[in-house]
Amino acid sequence: MAHLRKTAQGWVADFTLHGKRKQLAARTKTEARERMAQAIASSEQEAPSSGFTLKQARLLSLRVRWAGLACEGTAAGYSADAVAFFGDDCDVSSINAREVERFRDYCKAKGNRAATTNWKCSALQSMLKDAHLHGHLDTLPAFPQRLRMNNQKDRVLSAIELDTFERVFRAFGREEEADLLIFLAETGCRFSEAAAMVPVHVDLARGEWLIPKSKNGHKRTILLTSKAQKALEGRLNGQRVWSTSYKQFKHQWDRAKGAMGLADDLALTPHCLRHTCLSRLAQAGLSLPELQAWGGHRSLAALTRYLHLDTSGLQRARAVLEG
Repeated sequence: MAHLRKTAQGWVADFTLHGKRKQLAARTKTEARERMAQAIASSEQEAPSSGFTLKQARLLSLRVRWAGLACEGTAAGYSADAVAFFGDDCDVSSINAREVERFRDYCKAKGNRAATTNWKCSALQSMLKDAHLHGHLDTLPAFPQRLRMNNQKDRVLSAIELDTFERVFRAFGREEEADLLIFLAETGCRFSEAAAMVPVHVDLARGEWLIPKSKNGHKRTILLTSKAQKALEGRLNGQRVWSTSYKQFKHQWDRAKGAMGLADDLALTPHCLRHTCLSRLAQAGLSLPELQAWGGHRSLAALTRYLHLDTSGLQRARAVLEG
């Protein structure tokens, strides 16, 4: 990060340029700022071309970094967004912290949430790292700090809202979307996990569904409630359980929101179904490790948003102190 600081002799512009720290002294703050701007401008003008484009870097990362991982599809989409923004012919050596900031501002202007914007910048950073590792980029640019995320604002659906969503879907003649809605709310799985669901991984006799590879790359088993099993009725005879894409589901979701008078509730997205399920479990007193196992989270840190929903542990602590 660049900053100007006052010294006994005047001012110093302290910044990083092409991975190396620079400190330029000046008599005044304005002069220090101007010297820093000139140094950055001169460096960018003189930066040699690597001859390796961001499009090539994306193909490299898809092959050596993301191939076969559960996040491969997401990474492919996010990295494609970066290439579309900078252009197919963009040389990897031309991307610096200021260009990354420009890309981040573009993502935010599109309405991307902080988490999505961070992931897109992370995909861009991964492409540059792979280009550097394979000898196509001399130095890695500094990246700005990740955007702060506030997980406490996640929307939870009430029982009435969930029931209304289902009835509106069915009124629209969207039976599969209605069943999928209930399935997502009962299992708390990610939409991508449901989309990849195949009948061979479902054991109705045991009431279990095996997810062979979740977002974090590990397998887990979800126990199916009676409502979740009912939603699967007649859907285990083909190659896939669900044929609806996220785009199709989101379209029907937005239609239903409009019919329910909730079109302006921007926090109400399909992902709220996962949060609703896990919030119900937290309110029922499940521990964070149990929530982690059910939801397939990579770390307990991701579950801190649910801490305020269960006070049973605090009540036990108070009983110990009073006893």
